[in-house]
Amino acid sequence: MERIPVQEARRNFSDIVQLVNNAKQRFLIQEYKTDRVGVIPLEDLALLEGICTDGKKTIRRLTTADVEQHLNGDLSFFSESTEWFVLHESGEDLAALVPHRDVQVLEGLDQRIDLEAAKRLLDAQVGEEQ
Repeated sequence: MERIPVQEARRNFSDIVQLVNNAKQRFLIQEYKTDRVGVIPLEDLALLEGICTDGKKTIRRLTTADVEQHLNGDLSFFSESTEWFVLHESGEDLAALVPHRDVQVLEGLDQRIDLEAAKRLLDAQVGEEQ
């Protein structure tokens, strides 16, 4: 995951969305060195939907141009929202914008999956040695 300041996100937003869409990278946009908003692949959004149990999240579709306008203002529109945002352009869904706390959930899942995979590998190696 790459953390980028909001100024860089403003300048390179189209490139960021393409990297998320094509390379499945995650970005955290920071404001005053504080994580505020994540730009994540649609697959990650589907994962969040599956584990979200509070039932409070809705998904709103926005064009990348709409998001770029908000990046010029206050990021709290996204970071404090109870919604997730799917970014689209020319009718194609490209990426999702979520509050930073949801990206933290994804990071926690990644760490847990990595630990479980490492444990299985270690157990397999110990089993082979016996």
